[in-house]
Amino acid sequence: MCPIPRHILFHFANNGAGEWLGMSDAIYKKELLMLASDTSHVGPMPDADRTLVHDNIRCGDRCTLHLKWDLDGRIGALSYETRACILVQGSAALLGKRAKGSSRADILALRDAVNTMLTRATAVQEGPWKAYEVFASAADQPARHACVLLPIEAALRAFEEESADETAVRRP
Repeated sequence: MCPIPRHILFHFANNGAGEWLGMSDAIYKKELLMLASDTSHVGPMPDADRTLVHDNIRCGDRCTLHLKWDLDGRIGALSYETRACILVQGSAALLGKRAKGSSRADILALRDAVNTMLTRATAVQEGPWKAYEVFASAADQPARHACVLLPIEAALRAFEEESADETAVRRP
């Protein structure tokens, strides 16, 4: 049995030589397909402090993040739902695995590192986000950069909205 779920494989076709080829085969490496199939952080979070829907208007991808904040204003827990391509699914899965304990500054640094990797073909520095290098093959397809960044941008927007809400509450 193939470890890659059927809903992911439907995007691919067998070339007759036993190889599965996709629209942009260079992007869809086995590691990315396995990452996108990880559902450990998929689903709603009924007690979330913030739920945010973020869309990619170019292609229609949608990423919904559910976040709980810890006492220091960092991400205490994160789950997600996607209606999106494999790049968004994989990026959301990585974010779900590694975001716990992250501050706004951490997510901002992640966004900048991933954006630099995609636009300048540089490596992501060592640390918890090094795994984002699985998306390096998307560097030569600028239209796909927004897909990789969508969940990260959603997390940043959640921090911004949380900060705006706190400021509004403190104002006389």
